Amino acid sequence: VGLRCVSSALFRSQGLRRNSQACICFEASGHCLEVSGALARDLRPDDNALAFRVRSGLDALLKEGCQAPDPETDPVAWSAGELRGLEALARTKNKALKAALRQADGKRVVLMLLTEDGTPIRKVCVQLRQGPPLAGVVVLLGDDRGLPAEEADAMATLAEKCGAEVQRVSLGGTTLLASHAIVILHHYLDEYIHRCRVPKPR
Repeated sequence: VGLRCVSSALFRSQGLRRNSQACICFEASGHCLEVSGALARDLRPDDNALAFRVRSGLDALLKEGCQAPDPETDPVAWSAGELRGLEALARTKNKALKAALRQADGKRVVLMLLTEDGTPIRKVCVQLRQGPPLAGVVVLLGDDRGLPAEEADAMATLAEKCGAEVQRVSLGGTTLLASHAIVILHHYLDEYIHRCRVPKPR
């Protein structure tokens, strides 16, 4: 499931989404893996290849001797390494959300919580275009059971304390795979909020 979500969040035809980042949280063990489309190189939308890179990213945190080169002391090796753009951290979901929201550096950022009774995604996107420019959109997805109401409320409170706007969003009445929900979200964000320039096919 996590691999499909990373693939849906970062890949499009003709390359990676350089303005997107996927964060998979493993709440039971208290760590997460962040994959940055801006930094990662040579990622391919192939399950086996992607699984190897994700496994390597997790090993960098969990196993001795698997760490990436230090980007400050050895930037050349870090830049050429397969772990560039993949970072595993001892971080809970709450801390991961705080870190994602703070990347906006005080500028306008929105947290989208997917809920069955939320506002239709198209309407939310139209509303978001009315205010100041957005520095970022953070989307929180639950598991196959969705986000429990108490957890969604707690995440919304945390986001508001970080200065973020909170939008409860619905993608419709059909239950979707998380990876499919990500693709639909990208479609609406591309259409209404921001679309990066896509290179011409080679």
